[in-house]
Amino acid sequence: MRNELEIGDICHIAIGNNGDPLFTKIALVLTTPDEDGEVDFVIAAEQPSSKPTEIKLSADDFTDNGLTNVIYLNLAKQYKLSQTVFIKHLTTLNPAALERVLRENVLKQVDLYSAEKFKAKPFIEGKSSVAVSGKVLGGSELTHLVNSSLDGWLTTGRFNTLFEAQLAAFLNVKHVLTTNSGSSANLLALTALTSPKLGERALKKGDEVISVAAGFPTTLNPILQNGLIPVFIDIAIPSYNIDTSLIEAAITDKTKAIMVAHTLGNAFNLDEVIRIARKHNLWIIEDCCDALGTTYTPSTDMVDYRGETIPANIARHVGTFGDIATLSFYPAHHITMGEGGAVYTNNGKLKLLIESFRDWGRDCFCQPGHDNTCKKRFSYQLGELPCGYDHKYTYSHLGYNLKITDMQAA
Repeated sequence: MRNELEIGDICHIAIGNNGDPLFTKIALVLTTPDEDGEVDFVIAAEQPSSKPTEIKLSADDFTDNGLTNVIYLNLAKQYKLSQTVFIKHLTTLNPAALERVLRENVLKQVDLYSAEKFKAKPFIEGKSSVAVSGKVLGGSELTHLVNSSLDGWLTTGRFNTLFEAQLAAFLNVKHVLTTNSGSSANLLALTALTSPKLGERALKKGDEVISVAAGFPTTLNPILQNGLIPVFIDIAIPSYNIDTSLIEAAITDKTKAIMVAHTLGNAFNLDEVIRIARKHNLWIIEDCCDALGTTYTPSTDMVDYRGETIPANIARHVGTFGDIATLSFYPAHHITMGEGGAVYTNNGKLKLLIESFRDWGRDCFCQPGHDNTCKKRFSYQLGELPCGYDHKYTYSHLGYNLKITDMQAA
């Protein structure tokens, strides 16, 4: 039985106050002895409490059977005691349990910091400013940020997967793909429509895309970057959205898509835009960078990309009417990850194309750290490549690397 104290040890210690008789407690060692011989302990309880900083530990969390009963640790109650209180070593936390405890201990400190850093300040009339836009950052956001950094997984990972799923649920859409900015989201959305995999509907150099004459440049830039021709439609006052009465007259046999934004959260006339687009077989990209959370109620039945009915008089989020939609998470927008954006769609084929252009142009859809998800990695016949050529290293598009980090998603 060793007597040296190590982080993660569970032991018996002797506790007493002001000459009272000593009594024995089970405690976790959080630090090794410092230069004064003092150790940070957390006293264990045998019954749970309702404290949010409490951690339950059972036999599966220990390296041996030196302790068989369940214990509860309240990390908010730590004691710096002399190492001489040590009586007997009982067991040690296994690596997974120790990581969990240490992680929660770090996050507890973040909570303390956040409570002070983001303390509400009094509003003084005539002196305090009210920001028109900007980040809203508090303890919860900082805790998630630090929590993700403790994973040591800096590229897209589990927090991004969770964020995409939660955003998709909020929007009631099938597919959400994050990217490093709203501008990149627009680039991916339009570039995906140039894929040869779309056959006759693929956008080609010289094709026309209807856009708005007054808007943000990165709604326009992808049109030019892909060798397409923007056709400008004026805005209507006071909505500052596209004047839909002018769209149909601007359509030619080269017109292949409509790409416009919902300005400052005001939805443009989707009834008319969807009607025109379906009538002329045009792609629709909704730039929703200003409009996360905006809903639109159609006045008449619409038709979606599959030819199915979008019923009238039922509100749904903007971005779910057209073929592809985009979001920005720059600080000036509704939610922020510093720099970031997202592309979303209900069309599974378009989702794979967007993902390909975002992820270097590759065909493979395996997530980072995973291989052969399709179980056909070495059995595809891909064009003129030898049968069985590694699908993970097959690139069908001239793509980019436009993913976010996991810390941004957190």
